[in-house]
Amino acid sequence: MSLIVISREMGSAGTLLGRAVAEHLGYRFGDREVAREVGKRYHIPEESLVQLEEGKPRFWERLDCERFLVYVQAVVYGFAAGDDAVLAGRIAPFLFRGVDHALRVRVTAPVAVRAARLAEEAKISLGEAEDRIARYDIDSAARLAQLFSVECNAAHWYDVVLNTERGTLEGSIAVIAEFVRRPPFRSTPESVQALRDRALAAQVRAHLLQISGFDTPAIRVRSEKGLVSLEGTVFGPEWEARAIEAASSVPGVRRVVCNSMDPAAGYIPPR
Repeated sequence: MSLIVISREMGSAGTLLGRAVAEHLGYRFGDREVAREVGKRYHIPEESLVQLEEGKPRFWERLDCERFLVYVQAVVYGFAAGDDAVLAGRIAPFLFRGVDHALRVRVTAPVAVRAARLAEEAKISLGEAEDRIARYDIDSAARLAQLFSVECNAAHWYDVVLNTERGTLEGSIAVIAEFVRRPPFRSTPESVQALRDRALAAQVRAHLLQISGFDTPAIRVRSEKGLVSLEGTVFGPEWEARAIEAASSVPGVRRVVCNSMDPAAGYIPPR
């Protein structure tokens, strides 16, 4: 099996391609459905999650975006850890940096082609479609730079770049299907376990965010086959106990080890 993550430009038909690839391979497909699961599980409005991926970054919302990203990672990694998955979204390839079997695909097309498709789909004028695409490209690139410190248009972030102006849908499916038949894009027990560890660590981190008053950004979470390690600064034994209790409640966690520094000055016990 494999994991296919697709970054699609507006009007590129990347979502259509992602669904078709998933159907062809018998894989699960995640797009807006995954975003809705994030909102449902962590009580985040869907429009806020769309803003996280596509909206123009604003300085005052940075902390919210970092928090939302933790929630997205918890759900997306959990979805992908089951293997045999296709995920579509502008941030998807950057979430899976370091995942050995992830095939990162960029789906693009010339602006004129994208605008014509968008105009027809949204029933708007060609000029309005061009304006939407221009704003989307600028804002989403800025958002990805803010979240991941990347230039998302650089080709080296992707394993495959497909121009949907040329060829057919069936041809693009065949290209992707051929790639995932071969290393390094065929998953191994080791690469799947590494992704499952990443997923569990993200779910623990998201759970810690639910603790009111807890300084979660100062905590690093690692997981290895159900053994979870919490590292960082925790203010006092009561907070440490609360963190261990919360982490232990996450399904899949077998044991929690907390390696923390406890600055006594200014300690405020939890209420």
